[in-house]
Amino acid sequence: MLSDLSQYAWIVPLFPLVAFLMLTAIGRQAKRLGVVISLTASIASFLLAIMIFISRVGKDAVDYTWDRFKWLEFGDFTLRMGFEMNNLNAMMLLIVSTISLLVLVYSCGYMQNDDRINVYFGYISLFSFSMLGLVMSINMIQLYLFWELVGACSFLLIGFWYFKPAAKAAARKAFIVTRIGDIGLFVAILLLYWNMPDHQLTFTAIQNEFMNGSSMSAGLVALIAILIFVGAMGKSGQFPLHTWLPDAMEGPTPISALIHAATMVAAGVYLVARTYPILMVSHTALIVVASIGAFTAIFAAIIGTTQNDIKRVLAYSTISQLGYMMMALGIGTWAA
Repeated sequence: MLSDLSQYAWIVPLFPLVAFLMLTAIGRQAKRLGVVISLTASIASFLLAIMIFISRVGKDAVDYTWDRFKWLEFGDFTLRMGFEMNNLNAMMLLIVSTISLLVLVYSCGYMQNDDRINVYFGYISLFSFSMLGLVMSINMIQLYLFWELVGACSFLLIGFWYFKPAAKAAARKAFIVTRIGDIGLFVAILLLYWNMPDHQLTFTAIQNEFMNGSSMSAGLVALIAILIFVGAMGKSGQFPLHTWLPDAMEGPTPISALIHAATMVAAGVYLVARTYPILMVSHTALIVVASIGAFTAIFAAIIGTTQNDIKRVLAYSTISQLGYMMMALGIGTWAA
């Protein structure tokens, strides 16, 4: 039986980061070597993620936090970087690493004749690193940095075939629409910073503040919660910020799978789940989340039935399923 391996979780995103740096150094040369590097890093990341998950699931494993790296310090405020591991994070590590590995394996054949295959694998490795870093973040600022890096990677991947006008337009659309949501998340982080005791933005501090009776007004809590949800709406394609997701199918088919299959689009759902202590305090915010999620689920399902392109059918199906997830969070299933 494996003992808890949470203290080694930082190595999981390290593998794809090293692969990205090596592929950047190689450039367009040695295509076979680039494929081997990407696959080796992804397999190593997947194996460690599954070992960490097995070491925690079904056990009374305690949450593990490492925050010894001081990234920024001014006055009485210190911003620490590190990683946090709990059961939710462990599950997301496994999901992201699994989907990334499957996409890379399929891409070996799909992209074998593309002259920029090393660039392609490098982008996927950077995307995997960004998603893994996002789900392991210990505070809202660190999460936001990886959140934006995921958005930048999605722009590069959707627009990989930049010589196609439709791909360029889809990449721009995805970048602009998701930025609208990101503004909401950024403002929410600023409001939290101004109103949290000692300006602490760690998820542990947020949980302690809101689970034990926040000193913030009900209106302020509702505003923060709704702004966080606005950020999630952009990434997870909730109405009306869903329009970029069907067009994202203009990228290579494996990229469509990577974006739609519980990685990038699930980041919004993960954000809502991770900050759920804030939403629990505000019934107004929960109603907003549940209502928009329910409407998105029905709206996207209806539109999906009218599409002729199978890729767009899958895109609207993804949007609908994400709507169900948001609705479930809005009606309080996370706290059940």
